[in-house]
Amino acid sequence: MKILESEITKLAGEYRDKVLELTKELCTIPSPSGNEISKVRFIKVLLDKTYGGGAVIDEEDNLVYKMKGRNSEKCILISAHTDTVFPENTPLVIRQEGNRLYCPSILDNSINCAALFYGIGVLKDIGIMPEYDMIFAFNSGEEGTGNLRGIRKLVKTYGKSLLLVMSLDLGYQEVITRAVGSSRYRVTVKTEGGHSWFASDRVNSIAVLAQIISRIYEIPMGNNPKTTYNAGVISGGRSVNTVAPEASLLLDIRSENNQSLENLKSMIMSIIDEARGQDRTIEVTNIGDRPCGDGKVSPIVSNIINYVNKKFDMAPEEIAASTDANIPLSYGIPAFVTGVAVGENAHSMDEYIEQDSVEKGLEIFFTYLLEIGKGTFLP
Repeated sequence: MKILESEITKLAGEYRDKVLELTKELCTIPSPSGNEISKVRFIKVLLDKTYGGGAVIDEEDNLVYKMKGRNSEKCILISAHTDTVFPENTPLVIRQEGNRLYCPSILDNSINCAALFYGIGVLKDIGIMPEYDMIFAFNSGEEGTGNLRGIRKLVKTYGKSLLLVMSLDLGYQEVITRAVGSSRYRVTVKTEGGHSWFASDRVNSIAVLAQIISRIYEIPMGNNPKTTYNAGVISGGRSVNTVAPEASLLLDIRSENNQSLENLKSMIMSIIDEARGQDRTIEVTNIGDRPCGDGKVSPIVSNIINYVNKKFDMAPEEIAASTDANIPLSYGIPAFVTGVAVGENAHSMDEYIEQDSVEKGLEIFFTYLLEIGKGTFLP
């Protein structure tokens, strides 16, 4: 046991530069949600070259590599999402300022994809056969309107045999153990429109939409459990001197509790229904749902996290968030999310990681891999 632990420490140091170099390569490959395939193919070529083949890309653009275990009736899923929030034409330029390495997607989620890639190598280097099959997946569709399509497919494929899901995302200063559910809608108001002078008595779709938003924002946001809404994007109108014939809103609502989410959804739909009239149409389109879990943390997850925290004398904050873990948690499958670096400004052009945090982050991740691979805390 001590030999394996010392080997993990050594391997974290040896793999640090490799992980950083691969991170830089991954950052510069555009991979907006729905168009991740270039990055996925790039990783597949490396996987085949490094580990001798066996990786497959499924119909949802997940790249999957299976490591055989002693028991193939059950399996463990270790994943990292390949998609980003940045559009195809975003300048993806890496810059270094002191210890910080900047680039869009470097923290969310290029560094974690690179760590997952070399995590496979670590288990091979140590030379242990996992207790259960280990499924390593570079999955699609975690961000935005990707609607968790990649992890949905993976859970559908392996669900009955899954003992645990560990997803790599963001940094190691937090561990996500609970799911924040969400529903997302496009609300579109359409009216007759017309000239702003000669048809000034006609209904303006922007005004109707503004009234809907104003009424939504009169709803108190809940704190126990936390329940929120957000008018994220507004678009519409034709010109400054046209009574707007169409306007749209992208609306996001969230909660840790399914019933609270449904209650908020019902209140918002009532507001929208009350805004309907003969002189306008209002269309509501669901553009994504992320389920909650039951709000409880599995003893399996707690035991694994507590073991690693004690080993590294750390106390990362356990939080709820909307991530790939939502899907397994909604099915009662133990799941958690953590990362391999310290960084900030995810989803911004100033996203960065602290390079000197990566070696420790890798040691933490490799320790998780070792203990999960040995089946230490699993049934």
